[in-house]
Amino acid sequence: MAKTIEIQLEKSRTFVKGVKRHITEMGERGVTNEEVAKFENNLSTLEQQSAEVDKIRAELSEKVKHMNATFMTVKEDL
Repeated sequence: MAKTIEIQLEKSRTFVKGVKRHITEMGERGVTNEEVAKFENNLSTLEQQSAEVDKIRAELSEKVKHMNATFMTVKEDL
């Protein structure tokens, strides 16, 4: 997971925790439980997408290594 996304997820989780506590103590004033649930759903989606991107990056990195090895072989054969 990219560090920027990781930091944003952590900040957002802390925010959601605080908002939930506020709603519990003070009631829905400005932010509703529905909005919090939607925000949490978006966080979950972001986390899943980030994990998918990390997996693709790892696969691509491996393919690039193989391509570079082949490239070096071709250069040596010239």
